[in-house]
Amino acid sequence: MKINLTYLLAAENLRKVATKINVNISEELKKFDFNFDQAVMIYELNIQEHITQTLLSKRVNLPKHTISRNLDFLENKLFVKRITDPSSRRSFQLELTEKGREIAPKLNSIIENVYFEILSPLDKSERVTLINLLSKIQ
Repeated sequence: MKINLTYLLAAENLRKVATKINVNISEELKKFDFNFDQAVMIYELNIQEHITQTLLSKRVNLPKHTISRNLDFLENKLFVKRITDPSSRRSFQLELTEKGREIAPKLNSIIENVYFEILSPLDKSERVTLINLLSKIQ
């Protein structure tokens, strides 16, 4: 099978952009003692609380052990609390604390600003096209 150079270049460019986004967001989040995974988890819980770790894992596309480790950190820092699930005593629902609700907009702003900065060379229609294309291949 012959590999098309265009596909390799596209894949390499996607990797470079993803790395740039990750590095830039991580640098900004360090100021708040957060990593990218933790910020995304706070973001998701800010949208919908009272979800299980399993559902959060699916929503943020992270393995369960990574979710568990990061939840321990967020719970120790008093941003998240685990509540016994009323329908199953063996599982927990997750909820942001007041401190978590206060930090969520700041973390979201960091992420949005980095994305805006990275996508700023594109006009609005190009950004829409890029988002649609990326959604197709994920």
